[in-house]
Order: sequence, then C-alpha cells, then structure tokens
Amino acid sequence: PPTELPSELFSPTSVLRRQTGTCFDFATLLCSLLLGISYDAYCVSGYADRQVCLLDRSQERCPLLDTQKFVSTTIRPTPTGRCGLQTWQGCAALVADLPVSEQKQTENKYGLRRPRNRSRHILKQQEEKSHEAAAQKREPGEEVERPPSVHSLHGNWVHCWVLVLSGRSNVQENFFIDPLTGNSFPTDHQRFLGIESVWNHRSYYVNRQVCSSGCKEVKFDLEDLNLWEPVLFGSTSNKQPILEVQKRKQNRPVCVCVC
Repeated sequence: PPTELPSELFSPTSVLRRQTGTCFDFATLLCSLLLGISYDAYCVSGYADRQVCLLDRSQERCPLLDTQKFVSTTIRPTPTGRCGLQTWQGCAALVADLPVSEQKQTENKYGLRRPRNRSRHILKQQEEKSHEAAAQKREPGEEVERPPSVHSLHGNWVHCWVLVLSGRSNVQENFFIDPLTGNSFPTDHQRFLGIESVWNHRSYYVNRQVCSSGCKEVKFDLEDLNLWEPVLFGSTSNKQPILEVQKRKQNRPVCVCVC
C-alpha cells in the first residue's frame, strides 16, 4: 500500500546487483554514494505528492525540448526552439547521420503494421460487465460502495528521498534529491509534504517539527534537540568531529623559537 512503510530494506550492494527496489532502497544507495565522496547526506522518510511517489512525469516538460539546458553530442543543433521532436521525422533528423531531406524516403506499402493494443478495450468491457452484474444483484434502494479516490490520500503517500546539508563539498544551501529521477529540489518545494525522520550511517533523527505547510518551515539543524530527537545513544553527527579538530587547533601550544 502507498501509505505504509516497506517491510524490508535491501543493502546498496543488493540493489546494484538486482537493479530493482523501492524508493527507500534507491535512496539508501544514493546516500551511500554521496557519503563516500564527502557529502553530508541523509535519507529522508516522509510524504510527497502523488506524482513523485508514482514517478508520474507526464506533466513535466521534456528536457529535449529545451535546447539551452540540454546539450548532447548525438543530437545536432537546430534553429528551432522546440527541436522538432513532435514528429518521427523531426526525431530522425536530429539523430541521423544525414538530414531526412537528403535520405531516400521510400515507402514500403507491403510492410507489416503493428497490431493494435486491444487489452485496454477488453479490460474496460470486463469492468463494465462486472458493474452491470453487481447492479443486478444489488437490492433496490441499496447504496453503492465506491472505493476511495486516489486523491483522498494526498499527504499520506509515503516516500523516501535524500537530503544534502550545506557546509561540506562546497554546498551552499540544503537541497533534496529524488532517488528515482535524480532531480534536485529546494527544501521548501511544494511536492514534499512532510518529514518523519532522517538518518545515515552515523545516527537516526526523528522530526519534532510540525509539517502542516509541507517542508517550507522545517529547519535542518540536527543538533537542536527541540527540533530533532536523536534515537541512537552515543551517536555523533558530522559536525562534532569538525568542532573537535577546531578545538584542538585552538588549544595547540605555540612554539616560539628564539635565535
């Protein structure tokens, strides 16, 4: 169910070997890679909207349509702003060695056509028949029980993503990374609706802040016990070793050589 946490969590090695997993598995893998290159990264367990949880990118703009943001060596530049990707000929002109106008365009009238996908039509007919059979069995005046709408789960879709804190590896601001798409988002993005906890290999923190307005007002100062509750006893954060090194440098005696 989309409102429940997964019953098991696979290791990053297993995810790489199996090439499949949940958002929690891929978030763990991504967080492990970021920690390995000195980023202050955490896995985040929380809630997101339906499009993020179901990997629905139908409402997003295709990056191939934006020539200024998308640069590739396999696609030839075109003077048009939309890259001409609305038709098959436009796509072929971008990736082919020669433009379509210079190629021999021959139509094979004896070519095989793709069979139509009638599975959706058959499933629709079966669903209509099942509704008719249920209506005949139902007594007159009896109310119909309808399943809850998908949109009624807004705010309850469980999701896992990655949080990268500022201060290390030239990171200026905190930001989120969706492990399923690889896209980065600011921490106040409207698609992320709440946070339950964050964790990495050092500690596990439970969020004590109210997320009634999403993640806009969430503060990521994990050292503040009024905002975050550490679960693991004796765990250390990434800031503590840095502070200890700074104290050692300050308390180090200065040797003055008199010649």
